[in-house]
Parts: sequence; structure tokens; C-alpha cells
Amino acid sequence: MNNLQATVFNASWNKRCMQGSVNVISRRLLLSVFVLLCGHVSFAQDKTFDLWAQDLPTDVGTEPNTISSYFYGSLDIWVKRHDISSYPLADQETQEDPVGGQPNFLYVKIRNKGTADFPGTATAGNKVKVYWAKASTGLAWPSPWDGSLSMTNTNNHSVPLGGLIGTADIPAIPAGGVVRVAVNWTPPNPNEYDFASLPGSSHKHFCLLARIGKEPDPPFGLSVTGILGDYVKNNNKVIWKNIGIEDPVTDPGGETAGLFMIGNYSKDAYKGGIRINVLGEGTGFMKYAEVKVTLGKNVTEWWLKGNNFTHESDSFKMALKQHGIELRGNDFFLAGNMAAFENILFAPQQVDGIKFSLKLLEKAPAGVKDLQIRIEQVAVIGGKEMTLGGVIQSFPLVKEDGGPVTPPPPPVTEPGSNYWIWILIGIVILILLFLLTRRKK
Repeated sequence: MNNLQATVFNASWNKRCMQGSVNVISRRLLLSVFVLLCGHVSFAQDKTFDLWAQDLPTDVGTEPNTISSYFYGSLDIWVKRHDISSYPLADQETQEDPVGGQPNFLYVKIRNKGTADFPGTATAGNKVKVYWAKASTGLAWPSPWDGSLSMTNTNNHSVPLGGLIGTADIPAIPAGGVVRVAVNWTPPNPNEYDFASLPGSSHKHFCLLARIGKEPDPPFGLSVTGILGDYVKNNNKVIWKNIGIEDPVTDPGGETAGLFMIGNYSKDAYKGGIRINVLGEGTGFMKYAEVKVTLGKNVTEWWLKGNNFTHESDSFKMALKQHGIELRGNDFFLAGNMAAFENILFAPQQVDGIKFSLKLLEKAPAGVKDLQIRIEQVAVIGGKEMTLGGVIQSFPLVKEDGGPVTPPPPPVTEPGSNYWIWILIGIVILILLFLLTRRKK
């Protein structure tokens, strides 16, 4: 190949390379534009609001919630005895036990983890529904929250075991924002919840449930029955809270008692158990207190039947010892930080009780917090063990006179609490007068 031919060849080759490069660049540019446009279209389609509420502070809103350890202690629903604006900012979202038969204020915190603003109920239709139920470790859905179940008390009056508190509109929420929604609530008189079939007083324990949605979308349009724990776990628009005792019932002899309803709200019998755990710093409670456990008559029969033993059998005593229960005469006492009553054959649509009585053996050491006990009910359904629900009992230290602990008074806003502002204004005025006087001189 001579120089002329080489030059022509190189020029031709360079031209082809340039054309090829241009074609490659063009194709890549078109592809990039296409992907970018598709991305914008996809982004526009995916941009929407997403309302939810937390089960526990560890909850991040995924469904199902596999992070939280239990589902009946949501901080996103709480009660105050007075309007929230009358409390200091730090106390506005703390739980205050309601007063039965009197107006109270119930609040639900609603979050928007979506990429778009929530326009409000008037535009989007989403609302929040709030329910109450008599506290029980075996709560189901929809009963007793729908008001379909009741019991006869010692006064021979039929009292509901739950019902709808109210429905509230949700205001606009920006993407990533949070709002508080208020619902007025006059809870039932707790003194009406004294049942002859239950051992002691079960007055004080109630539960709350909040559901965010609209018809016919989930969860309002979601037909779910059965296990409440699974319902709450699998739906980030449903939260559940156990309300503690307003002021502990103090029995003669310095015992502080708490009773919980347990049972089977479904139409089918199942085997299950009651699990008891002492929480946190209370794990050393046996040094200064003892806890007696009293089973209701019905649950005792279910337990004996499910295990095929009697009070006198060796298997009965062995089962107690293996599961952290100490037998003293006919009474059961917690022998450690964990205990259980297993293989209980729960009869369908039957409710009973379990009572915990704490008696101080000596004065608790300084700095020791109140004893907290978690009670959970489990069931074996379809060969799988499931946690139906639970409650947490707090045992405050009993006063020296043996009387009940007095609930805290309502917050008081003192007119003179901002006096320092007026002092500051007065100082500024004095300085200005001093400067003006010097200028005149």
C-alpha cells in the first residue's frame, strides 16, 4: 500500500470510527433520555401518601411488623383527663388514666411516610376509628371491639365488653409529617365491671384500638376475624394499647392486686397457655415482695382438663415446679422471673380471670422502680403457637397507711409563671431611660 492509499484508507477508517462513535453516543443519549423519562413517569406514578401509626417506638411501618416485641403498648394512642393544651409540652403525649363516667380526651398520632402530602379527609376520605374493650389477654377481632359481647355483673346488670368510641377526620399531613387527632371519650364506669365469676376486682383495666382507613379500602374494608395480635402486627394502620390501673386496689393486709380477663372470644375451643414475665429492674422482686397468682374457677378447670391431672397428682406438682410456680397449700406464688400455666383447654366464647396480688415483705431498697409483670395468652392453632395478646401490670409501692396511691392532680397553669418576662421588660425600660438622661446632659 503506497502513501496515498494509506492516507485515503486512514481517512476513511477515521470517518467510519467517527460515524460509529456518533451513532453509539446517539443511541446512548436516546437510551438515557428514555430511561430518565420513564423514571420521571414512574416517580410521578409512585408519588403518594402513606398513613400509618407506630406499634412501639421500634416500629418503622413495614408490614408485617417483625421488629416490635409486642403489640399492645402503642405510644401513638393515649388519654388525657383535660385538653392537651393545658399541659406543659413535655407532658402532652404521656398517658393519663381516664376517669370513668367523666369526659376525657383521647389522642391518636397519625404519620405520613409517603412521598406526597396527605390532603385531608375532605379530599382523600381517610379517617380514624377508635374503639375500647375490657382488657383481656385473649382479645380477638372484631369482637368484643364491635360491642357484640357483654357480661352480667354482680348487680345483675348486663355491661358491654367493648364498643366504638368514635370516628374522626384527619387533617392535611405533609410528606414525612405527623399530626395528632383528638376524640372525646366518656369511658364506662369501671365499678360496673365487678363479676361474681372472677376472683376479685377487675375494674381498672381497659384496652384501646385505633384504625386508619376508609371504605372500602383496608383496614375498614378488610374482613379480618380471629387473632388480634396478628391483625395489628400485619397492618401498620392499626394500633393497640393496654391502659393500666388508674389507682391500685389495695386489699386488707397491704396487698396490691391486679386482675385481668382471660378467655376465648372465638367460636372454637383451642389449647393454649398463660405466660408470665417480670420485666426490667423488677427481676429482683423476690428479695422484698411476693406475688400470689389466683386463677378463676373456669380457667382452673380448663387447665386441669387440658393437662389431665388433679390437684393431688404428682404430675400437677411437677408441672407447677417446671413452670416457675410455687405451691403453698392451695395458693400459687411466682417462684422466679418467668412462669407459665400451659395446656389450658380454652372453651369457646368463655371469659374468666387471673389475679395477681403483691405483698411487700420488707421496705424496697432506695432507687428500685415499680414492679412490672407482663402476662400474655398464647394459643396453638393449626399446629402453630400464636400470641393472642397481653397486658402489663405495674405494682406501685404501697403507702405506709396501706391506702391506695392517689392519682396525680390535673395540671395547673399559674398566672404568674411568666413573671420573668416582665422583669426583663422593666430592665430594658430602665436602661433606655438612663441612656436618654445621659444624652440630655
